[in-house]
Amino acid sequence: MSQKCLYCGLEIKEENAIYCSSCGSPFKPTFSKETGFPIAGGILSIAISGITIVFGIVGLLIAIQLPQIQSVYHIMGIFGIIAFLLGLGGGIASLKRRRFVLSLLGTCFMLLSGFVNIIVIGWMDYRGHTQGFFLNLPIIVLSIISMIFIAISYKEFA
Repeated sequence: MSQKCLYCGLEIKEENAIYCSSCGSPFKPTFSKETGFPIAGGILSIAISGITIVFGIVGLLIAIQLPQIQSVYHIMGIFGIIAFLLGLGGGIASLKRRRFVLSLLGTCFMLLSGFVNIIVIGWMDYRGHTQGFFLNLPIIVLSIISMIFIAISYKEFA
């Protein structure tokens, strides 16, 4: 069975032809395989970045108030602010399906920020390991979920 191009009138004998070999017009509608994973990953990244900026600001405020231990909390503050910036940028890029590396880097850095917060809080107080873990558990879990969503949809990024 042959097909006839609606635009140039050329008769195509290939049954599985999708485009006209003469003018390039499509024979059958082509559907892109877009999923909601980049959007879900982007929304999670933006939400997590909001949490990390809180830890970043708290870390810097503690470092200012307690100068004898400022270097440890400065680390937490700096990681929180950098994770916020990369997470927000990566989340927006993921929503737009652009810059896959930035999207993945943002979620990776937010995950790293969660682990740094656990270490810093635990370092300052022996009982803080448990507190730090449970305070940062949402950052860690949501970062991993966001990372998975973004990673499995890498073909959708331009």
